[in-house]
Amino acid sequence: MKAESLESGESAARQNAYSQVAEYLYTELKSEYVGEITDFEQSHKDSIQARSSAMVKKAEVMDSYYKKMRRVEGDHVLERYDVYVLVRYPKKEAEAERLRQEQEAYQNVMSALALYQKAKAFLINGEYFEARRFSRDALLLLEHVKGNVSLGESEIANHHELSVLVKTLEEDALRSLHRIIIFVQEPSAGRGNNASGFSLQLISVLSKHGFSGLEPSLSRRAEMVVSTTSEVSIKDVSGIRELGAGLALVGRVSSIYRSTVMGQHLIDAEGALRLLRVDSGDTLLTFSINGRGQDREKSQAVRRALEEAGREAGEYLVKELLAAERR
Repeated sequence: MKAESLESGESAARQNAYSQVAEYLYTELKSEYVGEITDFEQSHKDSIQARSSAMVKKAEVMDSYYKKMRRVEGDHVLERYDVYVLVRYPKKEAEAERLRQEQEAYQNVMSALALYQKAKAFLINGEYFEARRFSRDALLLLEHVKGNVSLGESEIANHHELSVLVKTLEEDALRSLHRIIIFVQEPSAGRGNNASGFSLQLISVLSKHGFSGLEPSLSRRAEMVVSTTSEVSIKDVSGIRELGAGLALVGRVSSIYRSTVMGQHLIDAEGALRLLRVDSGDTLLTFSINGRGQDREKSQAVRRALEEAGREAGEYLVKELLAAERR
């Protein structure tokens, strides 16, 4: 290794030699993780780092030498060192370690298969949060599997094929968690062919960030509107599972006349909304919204107020949902 001093060169050469030992043993000399991690992930990362450190201790430095080079640049004399280190690792230890890793890899793959099967069952049942959680844990187990691990008599050939299936399942679960059924009672809802100012703007904001907002049919919406005036129970939202959405937004938005100034009607749109898990009915978020609109036509002022409230609701939801996914 090239270095400016003999000491730093020897240290870098040893580190490089240990890294080659770790590479031969299909493991990691040092494991780093940037960002927030779960307890499961932390335990897994720590075990890799601790095991690597123990294995490197068995490596023995047999010999080392260096070449010193000098170069004159103006009034300065620059010195550099090329340092080489020869490391020996016990053959029996290496074989035992490789065998242990093969056994551990197989166990991890089989554990990942079990997690995948559970995630698949949750997905079929519309329990998207659990489906994504189990699929993520399965992918974490598969992430460090080396080589090609066969699943034996399983319909899935090997861990590479399993990884593809798990990733696809996780994407399906996340897609459903990005789909939000909107049950919000507002002044224009259900009146002829009038578009919902609040919901249209809300859906527009969600779509820009990879989410989708869906308004159910008027008959189903009418049934839900009654529930949004009070507590929404699990029974209320369980009937919409067939729509393939993981989340439901419920609540009420009202338009309030404030004043008329120089022929302009000032209207406020205010409301309280709750974001629910469709599978359990649990409340994830509760928040209030408001918007203001003005126009010479009172109906137009109402529409503009609802649109502003819809934009505010969409931006808040996107921020909170994306933050939750990073945790």
